[in-house]
Parts: sequence; structure tokens; C-alpha cells
Amino acid sequence: LSILPPATHKLAAMRSVSMSRPAPSSKVIIFDWDDTICPSSFVDQYKIDNFKDLPLHYKNLFNEIGKCAEKCLEAATQYGEVGHP
Repeated sequence: LSILPPATHKLAAMRSVSMSRPAPSSKVIIFDWDDTICPSSFVDQYKIDNFKDLPLHYKNLFNEIGKCAEKCLEAATQYGEVGHP
């Protein structure tokens, strides 16, 4: 499923998480992907398989969502490593 706009694929590159045990003073920020960063229910409900299949107004919305998600995750890097296991 490649529903995410091309700009959002940069988020997938943010995968440099160490799996070692964090120090006791470490902070953890958890981001929920489904319906928080990616509107998964919308994608499932309308059976969307590819970004290019979306009407233009939805492409524009998804592009904005992608930009906001990227800014949010980039801001989180100020407080620690960002990625996924």
C-alpha cells in the first residue's frame, strides 16, 4: 500500500533507533501511526490502494498531513532519537 504522499516517504528513513535499554532519565515519546499520523481508517473505508488514485482535493489533504507529520517527527528529534524498531 503506497497511499502516503511522496514527501512522507522521508519519514520512513527515520529508522535509526537503538534497541538498547534507555538510561533511567531518558524520555520516551510514542506516536501512534494509525489514525494519528496516517488516516488509516479513511484509507481502509474507501479502499484506497495508491496515492495516485486519489482525487486531487484528497491528494492535497494527504500532502498537508504528510508535511505536518514530518514536522512533528522532526521536532521530536530535538528530544531524542526518532524511528521505529
